[in-house]
Amino acid sequence: MLFFIYVLIFVAYIHAEDTRCPFQSCSNSYETLGCTINCESKQFPLMGPIIEKRIWKLRLNNLENIPKNAFQFLEITNLEIECQNLKFIDDEAFANINKLDKLYLKNIRDIELILNKNKLQFLSKITNTLSIFNSSLDENNVLSLLDQIKTWTKLEKLELDRNLFKNFNYDFKSFQNLKTLSLSDNAIEILDIKSQMLTELNINANQITKLDKEMFKNLPKLKLLNLESNNISKVFNDSFLLANDLLSINLNRNFINYIEPNSFCELKSLGRLMLSYNNLSSIR
Repeated sequence: MLFFIYVLIFVAYIHAEDTRCPFQSCSNSYETLGCTINCESKQFPLMGPIIEKRIWKLRLNNLENIPKNAFQFLEITNLEIECQNLKFIDDEAFANINKLDKLYLKNIRDIELILNKNKLQFLSKITNTLSIFNSSLDENNVLSLLDQIKTWTKLEKLELDRNLFKNFNYDFKSFQNLKTLSLSDNAIEILDIKSQMLTELNINANQITKLDKEMFKNLPKLKLLNLESNNISKVFNDSFLLANDLLSINLNRNFINYIEPNSFCELKSLGRLMLSYNNLSSIR
């Protein structure tokens, strides 16, 4: 009997919500880095009294609306909004946040809700990572997005994975601190990127069929390149010319059947070349 009581007390302790955390109608826990909060409701939860401003992770999974000043005064490390049925975002939904390091937008059926009137403008001096996943970005609205965030002074990582664009042509000259760009799992056939700062580029799981001459020459600081799971069949000795800082190239899971001699010889810093699951019988 005593053991059973101990078990009940332990279970109750695990499931108890911490009253220091905001959004008390959501499940939460508190640790050294702050609150972890998970909300499943359709309506935006009431913030309530703010005892602990530090939010390590806030997940909003089924929202239909985000009101004005939804996150005001909070200090958020990770904010994840995954809402297929989102219908309304106030123009000042993201206003007055003290801190928001990383913003993840997932499965937003109508991305124009966010792009219209530049609702993310309040994050321009505080956010270092922006991820928009599976949210119907195409050639037109992705350019609108990029023009809106090009003045974000702290942005270091941009992920636009599993969207809808086939062509991606952009000059990132205004992105002074962008180091990592991920365009994975789109349908990209044509790629032309310029950036003086980019060090990591992920374009795996696209529809790239060939590597053009000096394709990466406008990425002089590029170190990590992921081209896995495309439709590349041939690699020529001018494909990686002028990309002299490359440390790693991933060409796994393509259809490569020919590599021209000396294709990688000019890459003096290259330490890792991945060519698994291709159609190569030998490499010279």
